[in-house]
Amino acid sequence: MVKFRRSAIFFSICTIFFIGTASAAYTIEVTDRHLYGPGPFPDQKLKTAWIRNLELDKFLQGHVKGFNNLGEEPNVSGEILQGKVVDGMMSDKTLINEDIDMSNAVIMNGQFNLLLAAVFGGPNKGDTFFYTDSDYNWWIKDDIAIDPGFPAGVVKIDDFTFSTGPRIIPSSMQSELGYPGGTNQIGSLEAGRIAIGRLGDADADGFLDGIFNAIGRFPMDSIFLPGAPFVQLFEFKSDIPIDHVRAALLSIASARSYTLRIKDVRKKDPRHKDIPIMHKQIVERVKEASGHLEKAVSSNKCFGECKLMQSLVATFKSKIKKGSEKDASRILEDAFKNIVAVHEKQNA
Repeated sequence: MVKFRRSAIFFSICTIFFIGTASAAYTIEVTDRHLYGPGPFPDQKLKTAWIRNLELDKFLQGHVKGFNNLGEEPNVSGEILQGKVVDGMMSDKTLINEDIDMSNAVIMNGQFNLLLAAVFGGPNKGDTFFYTDSDYNWWIKDDIAIDPGFPAGVVKIDDFTFSTGPRIIPSSMQSELGYPGGTNQIGSLEAGRIAIGRLGDADADGFLDGIFNAIGRFPMDSIFLPGAPFVQLFEFKSDIPIDHVRAALLSIASARSYTLRIKDVRKKDPRHKDIPIMHKQIVERVKEASGHLEKAVSSNKCFGECKLMQSLVATFKSKIKKGSEKDASRILEDAFKNIVAVHEKQNA
């Protein structure tokens, strides 16, 4: 279990970090973690994992440099759990980034014990990149490999992404191309469903947390499950400090991402089964934002501007309660634009 720093200089670190004048190395602990698929295979709970030595030089933007020391410690846990030689490499000798531990997964009734890893040899050269998009969803991009324990079976996917924003789950490559033998089933999920995510400070401990989703498909030239989609969801906590204004920003941004996704899915299916799930996410994220804004105001960190956003959030809640979804979405959009402006002003 990763033990997080709780130093006495938290507030000075927080200030330095968010104005982007210094970088530091942070740790992300992956806690509750689930794999759906690949293809129709049953859901499973995966081992906890971690990401360490994350260097951030701007707001949630940075990278984990590729690190490998072969068989010397530290090693990723997936090597040990697979029961093969612990040498810092996949079966085909591809080097593993040993600062990213994604553990293992067992599929097909134990026939395959898969070592999961971020690797060298692809376009990202062993590095793992973290960045936000214009909607303030947080993304991870790296090159990954899935190793069943023998060189010919290693599956590699370049520029693989994780996101805290909700994403639509794709069908198999065969189904997408109109070929026979495809599947729309991904464990207990199915193509077209929503992989959830969130970002902020849900437990209000002053440190960043959330849920990442990872969505991928095995390449068509894979020796097993070619074209099959898979989904991984993992909750995380970190030692990345975050103040109440930025936590409110990320919670509002997450809520807004769900309103945008609802609009997307309704175009194809007005009764999409995940709409209630997304509504729940919106309400929970706005509730979080409200709590952070209240604390920001009471501590005089953002009085007048946060008072305005408190009013917008209160109006949003009222509209949602009355079922006025269109008005609520418009108000949430205003709240998002206002708090982004506050964030940018404080970072200027």
